[in-house]
Amino acid sequence: MKKKHFTSFVIGLIFIFLLSVSCKKDKAYDIPTTYNFTNASYSGQVERLDMLGELETYMKTANTSGTVIEGATMKAMFSNDGHAWTATDLNSSTKQLKNKTFELVQTQFESYMDSLAAISSSTTAGSNGVAGVVSSSDGAKNYLFNANGVEYTQLIVKGIMGACFYYQASSVYSGTDKMNVDNTTLVDGKEYTNMELETQKFEEELEEATNSGH
Repeated sequence: MKKKHFTSFVIGLIFIFLLSVSCKKDKAYDIPTTYNFTNASYSGQVERLDMLGELETYMKTANTSGTVIEGATMKAMFSNDGHAWTATDLNSSTKQLKNKTFELVQTQFESYMDSLAAISSSTTAGSNGVAGVVSSSDGAKNYLFNANGVEYTQLIVKGIMGACFYYQASSVYSGTDKMNVDNTTLVDGKEYTNMELETQKFEEELEEATNSGH
């Protein structure tokens, strides 16, 4: 009998403990309604996005049958090597897409560009096994496909988004060389932190090495 009362007593204590834990209030967080990014420096990333936008626009001109585009032009845009950009501020930029793209696939993208240029000269409507321009069912849009149904424009644009921008964010900027640098204290007299400064130095060193052929 005593054992039964003891068991009931223990169960009661456990119940009270669980009840007290379950009723514990969650910690309140003071979530800001606005954020201040005035000390962030990302002009290089903006310029590369603009470069990719112009590259996409140029490639899509080939969606009009008979409009021939050049592989050399696309590769010059990819490496920002002597290309005259529509956005004039890009013409003085030292940034480029190629040297920020994962090294092992850089030549693959250039190969896609040459392939796109080759099929852009086709004036035959695209069909199964035949490269050419294909229209949407309502005729509102045109797309240039190779003989196997591959749209190089999308392959290049979406591929660069992953191999350049996502790669930089996930593997480079999130790597230990970047994440272990101070990102809380502003450099004296500046509007950026040591982490942002090191990132900028890394980009400049890489561009200098690339431009010098190393």
